[in-house]
Amino acid sequence: MSMEIAGLLSAVKALSEKLREKQWDGQFMTNAGYPDSLTKSVERYLYQSMLGNETGIGRGLLLSTYAQNGETGSVTCDFSVRTGPADQLVVHRMAIREFDYCNRQVSLQEIQVLQQEQILSRQDVLKKLNLKKKEKELSGRKRIRI
Repeated sequence: MSMEIAGLLSAVKALSEKLREKQWDGQFMTNAGYPDSLTKSVERYLYQSMLGNETGIGRGLLLSTYAQNGETGSVTCDFSVRTGPADQLVVHRMAIREFDYCNRQVSLQEIQVLQQEQILSRQDVLKKLNLKKKEKELSGRKRIRI
């Protein structure tokens, strides 16, 4: 049992390092609770799972964090994580949500992650949203010629 826990904690640290390389180094929530750094948040969740207060990682984990948070709105990113080969934790889907200043969801983009190299960095997520905004502005401009 202790080897399983040690292996799981090692997988959590490996996932944390992988996301930190992609500039996801802020605060996370694990399955809508336990706000803290990624490693500590998941460890707290796993501890509560061992106590029987949570369901564990059988169905996967949902890791949520902010890509950007400000007065004019925010951008959140949810990473759907499950166990992969060799008992590693792998991201299989990213959901990027943009909210306005009233915290109303403005847009949602879901990205399937087939290989771990496809995980978007924090900067890439923000660039992607800015491109979508510019495309929308350009398509919304219609000029009347007389």
